[in-house]
Amino acid sequence: MRSLGQRHNSLANYGEPDPRCYVLPSEQTTGVSHARISETRSKEKLKKAYEEKLARALHAQRNGDLRTHSTLMEEAEELYRKLQSLES
Repeated sequence: MRSLGQRHNSLANYGEPDPRCYVLPSEQTTGVSHARISETRSKEKLKKAYEEKLARALHAQRNGDLRTHSTLMEEAEELYRKLQSLES
């Protein structure tokens, strides 16, 4: 069995190229770059972190811990600003 780094001799099959060596048009990328995917994931992570901060701030406020509430709200606002800057 061949290892991943070895190529199949494509001329051994009656001079025709090995179909495993080529990418069919249907298998090509859809035009979405890896940078765009990474940017989308980072936006999703920021949004999730923002929502978690808001939930923790709400919980702290309900428990009467206003100092923690204000700290968490400031952190949530910073995350929101970062999220807005990525979207524009």
